[in-house]
Amino acid sequence: MSNLTPRGRAYRDVLGELFRLRAVLLESAEHLTSMVGLTSARWQILGAVEETPCTVSHVARSLGLTRQAVLETSGAMAREGLVALLDNPAH
Repeated sequence: MSNLTPRGRAYRDVLGELFRLRAVLLESAEHLTSMVGLTSARWQILGAVEETPCTVSHVARSLGLTRQAVLETSGAMAREGLVALLDNPAH
Protein backbone atom coordinates (compact mmCIF):
# COMPACT_ATOMS: atom_id res chain seq x y z
CA MET A 1 0.00 0.00 0.00
CA SER A 2 1.29 3.42 -0.95
CA ASN A 3 1.65 6.30 1.49
CA LEU A 4 0.90 8.78 -1.27
CA THR A 5 -2.04 11.10 -1.05
CA PRO A 6 -4.53 11.08 -3.92
CA ARG A 7 -2.83 14.21 -5.22
CA GLY A 8 0.58 12.52 -4.92
CA ARG A 9 -0.66 9.47 -6.86
CA ALA A 10 -2.09 11.70 -9.58
CA TYR A 11 1.21 13.59 -9.81
CA ARG A 12 3.15 10.31 -10.02
CA ASP A 13 0.81 9.00 -12.71
CA VAL A 14 1.07 12.20 -14.78
CA LEU A 15 4.88 12.12 -14.54
CA GLY A 16 4.91 8.50 -15.64
CA GLU A 17 2.81 9.36 -18.68
CA LEU A 18 5.06 12.33 -19.50
CA PHE A 19 8.17 10.13 -19.35
CA ARG A 20 6.52 7.57 -21.66
CA LEU A 21 5.47 10.37 -24.06
CA ARG A 22 9.02 11.75 -24.05
CA ALA A 23 10.37 8.30 -24.96
CA VAL A 24 7.90 7.98 -27.84
CA LEU A 25 8.71 11.47 -29.10
CA LEU A 26 12.47 10.81 -28.98
CA GLU A 27 12.03 7.50 -30.79
CA SER A 28 9.91 9.21 -33.46
CA ALA A 29 12.45 12.03 -33.78
CA GLU A 30 15.29 9.53 -34.20
CA HIS A 31 13.34 7.79 -36.96
CA LEU A 32 12.42 11.00 -38.78
CA THR A 33 15.85 12.60 -38.53
CA SER A 34 17.65 9.42 -39.59
CA MET A 35 15.94 9.75 -42.97
CA VAL A 36 17.94 12.93 -43.57
CA GLY A 37 21.15 11.74 -41.95
CA LEU A 38 20.73 13.46 -38.58
CA THR A 39 20.33 12.33 -35.02
CA SER A 40 17.64 13.86 -32.87
CA ALA A 41 20.37 15.65 -30.88
CA ARG A 42 21.67 17.32 -34.03
CA TRP A 43 18.15 18.16 -35.15
CA GLN A 44 17.42 19.76 -31.77
CA ILE A 45 20.58 21.87 -31.95
CA LEU A 46 19.80 22.98 -35.49
CA GLY A 47 16.32 23.97 -34.34
CA ALA A 48 17.73 25.91 -31.41
CA VAL A 49 20.02 28.04 -33.61
CA GLU A 50 17.86 28.24 -36.71
CA GLU A 51 16.61 31.79 -36.12
CA THR A 52 19.36 33.31 -34.00
CA PRO A 53 22.91 32.29 -33.13
CA CYS A 54 23.18 31.12 -29.53
CA THR A 55 25.95 30.17 -27.19
CA VAL A 56 26.53 26.52 -26.39
CA SER A 57 25.42 27.21 -22.82
CA HIS A 58 22.18 28.82 -23.99
CA VAL A 59 21.40 25.91 -26.31
CA ALA A 60 22.13 23.42 -23.54
CA ARG A 61 19.87 25.24 -21.06
CA SER A 62 17.03 25.63 -23.55
CA LEU A 63 17.12 21.94 -24.50
CA GLY A 64 17.77 20.55 -21.03
CA LEU A 65 21.11 19.09 -22.11
CA THR A 66 24.58 19.36 -20.65
CA ARG A 67 26.90 22.01 -22.01
CA GLN A 68 29.48 19.31 -22.71
CA ALA A 69 27.02 17.28 -24.81
CA VAL A 70 26.05 20.32 -26.89
CA LEU A 71 29.70 21.36 -27.27
CA GLU A 72 30.71 17.90 -28.47
CA THR A 73 27.77 17.54 -30.86
CA SER A 74 28.04 21.07 -32.25
CA GLY A 75 31.80 20.60 -32.73
CA ALA A 76 31.17 17.48 -34.79
CA MET A 77 28.47 19.33 -36.73
CA ALA A 78 30.88 22.21 -37.42
CA ARG A 79 33.54 19.78 -38.71
CA GLU A 80 30.91 18.39 -41.10
CA GLY A 81 29.84 21.85 -42.24
CA LEU A 82 26.35 21.68 -40.74
CA VAL A 83 26.89 24.70 -38.46
CA ALA A 84 29.47 27.45 -38.06
CA LEU A 85 30.88 28.14 -34.63
CA LEU A 86 31.36 31.85 -34.00
CA ASP A 87 33.30 33.68 -31.34
CA ASN A 88 31.15 34.83 -28.45
CA PRO A 89 31.32 38.66 -28.42
CA ALA A 90 30.56 38.64 -24.67
CA HIS A 91 33.89 36.90 -23.97
